[in-house]
Amino acid sequence: MHSANINLSDWTKLKDRGALAKSGAVYRSNDGALILRTGNAELIQSEAEFSANAKRRGFPVPELVDVGILPSGQGYFIELSVGDRTFAEILSREYAEGGGVSDGSFRGLTSMATRFLLAQIEYGNRQHDSSQLRDGIELPNILAGGIIDFERRFVAPAGYDVMRCLIFHRLWDFPLPDGTGTNTLWEFSRPQTSGYLQEMDLICEQQGIPSVSSYLDGFLALNAIWALCYERTEDQCRPQFWRWQWRKRVAVHCAERYLAGKPIDTGDFRRVGFEI
Repeated sequence: MHSANINLSDWTKLKDRGALAKSGAVYRSNDGALILRTGNAELIQSEAEFSANAKRRGFPVPELVDVGILPSGQGYFIELSVGDRTFAEILSREYAEGGGVSDGSFRGLTSMATRFLLAQIEYGNRQHDSSQLRDGIELPNILAGGIIDFERRFVAPAGYDVMRCLIFHRLWDFPLPDGTGTNTLWEFSRPQTSGYLQEMDLICEQQGIPSVSSYLDGFLALNAIWALCYERTEDQCRPQFWRWQWRKRVAVHCAERYLAGKPIDTGDFRRVGFEI
């Protein structure tokens, strides 16, 4: 890493990096072509090395432009921008405005997931360490031009990421603050869901590995438990308590069906979660 005389006033601040990185911020260049990330120098160096290595291995991550130390002592790295909005933002807006996800946006998400899975199961990229899934379950952010935010990365079963893209939104179907309706972020149509699974399974078949869809129910049960663990059971006030109740019912439902060898249908979550 080298020292650089970068003037942050020449960049537009997008957000602080407090959730996982615990320090620094994210900035965008005035022309929108570059993204600058700052933070603890050691962690920034690790992130930059990971990103560069992932790029070499074929993962759809942004191209690294520069890594260095700011006059303040913070580390930084600069990468090419891969877009302004994540697919989560795009899908949420489409669902709020039209009650569904456009096929165009869904194809964009599927394309990025396909590229990620292909790189993940490439023989030279396979990891043989013990799974670290118990230590982290978050996903990076997915944009039309690439995947970002790998502050918390871990070794996990192949296909976990692309399967969670398909089920993550169903865990936010809990009641609104007034106890009515749901907090649904978006919903995929059945044709979209089945097409996605077929495409991911075809990749696995071509690579000679088990289909990722065969593990979908396991990932569903795991994510339902994860979502419940984020709630505080001692909080008896609304709407938090309603949300905890909803997620508890869904987690129990998933666990019972998984252990019984029965398929889990995310379309049942709304009904199960609201049962008294």
